[in-house]
Amino acid sequence: MPPVFEAGPPERSEASALSVNVSSPKGRGIAGVDLRIGFDEGPTVEDYTREGGWTPPADEKRIPRWIELNLPMHEFASPRFPIDLAAGNALAFTLVPNDLGMFDFAGVRVEVKGKALIVHRGGARLRYEPVRE
Repeated sequence: MPPVFEAGPPERSEASALSVNVSSPKGRGIAGVDLRIGFDEGPTVEDYTREGGWTPPADEKRIPRWIELNLPMHEFASPRFPIDLAAGNALAFTLVPNDLGMFDFAGVRVEVKGKALIVHRGGARLRYEPVRE
């Protein structure tokens, strides 16, 4: 089951004209989620989230119309979410991981070398070895 970004209800904040927060289902902020925001005019803004969220530069005066979220290392992108500032300017999204980080080994080349398991994936060799405590 692929991961999903769930949009929460927008809220009002006086701290900035717009804020975007992406968190885990347990409420912890997630850094490193790419975002792309489209405006009423001009080019899009592309940036990424920090644990405490994201806000545009103070001099950004355009009206945001939509947002897309992306985790490129997992080849996962959200649909385009509309932004309605009349409903709220503090946007909250939850990343529901589902099977994110799980891997389907069907058709993948795997070698055993001693106690190591070598997985060939995407042109890389991933080495797994038992760890003793």
